[in-house]
Amino acid sequence: MMPIRRFLLALLFATLSGPGAASAADDVDLVIEAGRLSLQADAASVAAVLAQVAHAAGAQLTVRGQLPDQPRRWSLHGVPVAEAVLQIARPWNILVVPGGTHGVREIFVIGVIGAGGAAGAAVAPAVPAMTDRLPVPDADTLARRDAVAALAGEPGETAIRALEAALGDPDAGVRLEALQALGRIDSDAAVRVVGQVALGGRSATERAAAVAVLETSRRDLAHVMLAAVRGRSDAALGAR
Repeated sequence: MMPIRRFLLALLFATLSGPGAASAADDVDLVIEAGRLSLQADAASVAAVLAQVAHAAGAQLTVRGQLPDQPRRWSLHGVPVAEAVLQIARPWNILVVPGGTHGVREIFVIGVIGAGGAAGAAVAPAVPAMTDRLPVPDADTLARRDAVAALAGEPGETAIRALEAALGDPDAGVRLEALQALGRIDSDAAVRVVGQVALGGRSATERAAAVAVLETSRRDLAHVMLAAVRGRSDAALGAR
């Protein structure tokens, strides 16, 4: 059985996947005045543009998964900042938290997660499929689940990063345990991670579990994320 301490160390040093930093070569002409954004670029990637918009707006940007790195042409003129962010990130799942000097406090984007799973489309709640049922775990898997559950008693940044890494574990039980641990921590940082799963989790079971965690949270941010998730679900149902 893998010792819990060894597993925790493995989690702490896990490398989280994500897009690289915006390249200095990306030539983006961006101005924000009176809460409105103007943007001009001949060849810049989605990730580069979002990074520069977030920087200019003083907003925190969180991207889960990979965004396309192909450069494209951009042209926006006098668009409200929050609306501009939505236009830039479309069709990827995105959540904009209002606030701050320019009307946007935080930006969450869900790109492509895993080898072939795109997370771009809004997903309505669904009954878990047969493939979502958890298999009988072996001893090592049980040890990982126990280790993740123990992290709920460590409500610091290190524990939250470890739990975020655990959301990529191959065992669904470990991933679900990580969501529960984040819910017990219930800080804004933990809620951000749970909200990303609610918007773009790999399975219906995990999205539903993340929503359940948000519903029990005492954080205002959780309510904002729930509204975004439910709005996307309603849009998906209305399009059918």
